[in-house]
Parts: sequence; C-alpha cells; structure tokens
Amino acid sequence: MRKQLVLIGGIAGSGKSTVADYISKGYPYVYVDKDDVTSTLMEELLVVFNQPFYDRESIIYVEKIRPFEYKQFLETSFHILENNYVVSAAPFLKEFQDIQWILDLNSKVTSSKNELIIIWVDAEPIETKDRLIQRGEKRDEYKLAHFDEYEQSMLTVRSNITNTLSIIKEQYNIKVHIIDNFNGSIEDTFDKIDVLIYNIND
Repeated sequence: MRKQLVLIGGIAGSGKSTVADYISKGYPYVYVDKDDVTSTLMEELLVVFNQPFYDRESIIYVEKIRPFEYKQFLETSFHILENNYVVSAAPFLKEFQDIQWILDLNSKVTSSKNELIIIWVDAEPIETKDRLIQRGEKRDEYKLAHFDEYEQSMLTVRSNITNTLSIIKEQYNIKVHIIDNFNGSIEDTFDKIDVLIYNIND
C-alpha cells in the first residue's frame, strides 16, 4: 500500500512542529522530529569539535555536522516509512531551495511506491520572535540577540523557497502546500490544517 512522507519545513519559530504534532495526533502519521532523532549525537559531536552543544551558527556546524544530521534524520524517516505514514519536521532551509535535492528525494520515495508531500510553514517576524522567547532554548540565543539581522537574512531564504516550491509543484507534479502567516487563533489554524490534510489525500 502506498504511504506518504510529509516533510514540514520552516524557519525557527514558524510553527512547523505545532503543525506536525497536530497532524500526527489527528491522523495516522508517525511524527519524526529532527531534534528528537539527532540532538544527542549532534551535541556530542559539537563538543568534540570544541563548539558549544547548542551551536547552530558556526561553520563547523554548517559544514561538518549539519549534512550528517539531516542524512540521519531522513534515513530514520525512511525506515519508519516502511510500515507507516510519516510526517517529519525540520527547518529544511537549504534543502527546500534546491530543486535537484527535492527531485532526488522524490525519486527515492516514489521508487518505493510511496508519495512525497512538502509543507512550508511561515509566520510573521513578531510571531516567530515571541515563540523563540517562549521556548527559551540555548540554540535560539544568537538569533534573538541579532534578530533584525537574522530576520533580514531569512527574507531571501523565504523568497527562494517559495519560488522553488512553486516550480516543484507546477513543473514536477509534486504535492506542495504553503501555510502563510501561521499566527491566527488555534481553532482557525487547526481548521485550515484539517482542510490541508483533506486536500493532500484528495
């Protein structure tokens, strides 16, 4: 039976984990969160490289650790996909800008007679900042300390991802859904997610 791998991406504080958690609780999807899968090993590696365990900004993390972190995360998702519908959440900021990466992933998914679905979650800067403050993670301290600069850098990323996903949807027939301004009331937001899941499976 064909199963679905739903990848949910978004910048820090966008609400992607909330969307993934809601989907997994209301529908028959197993939720795989990148941090839950990779954080223990990743943090140990950062310490080995003499970096703070919460580092997400350095070249060491970006070039030496992040590629393996995402590879492990996706391999775990594929393993679970063998017997389950899967919803997996991670930023995917680099990956969702790369058409070839998405096409290669889609080939891997469809070769097993399964289906890839991509969801991009976005929110207003004031909302993402509030969420970062509320969750109080060490990994967010740099972003909050340089929030205006960080937010400015995300403008290009958001634009590139939106354009890339539009191409993927229109030219390659891969299901893509974008949730904009994820900052409404909980009831309204979850109503929209219910419609989204209906459309995914339509």
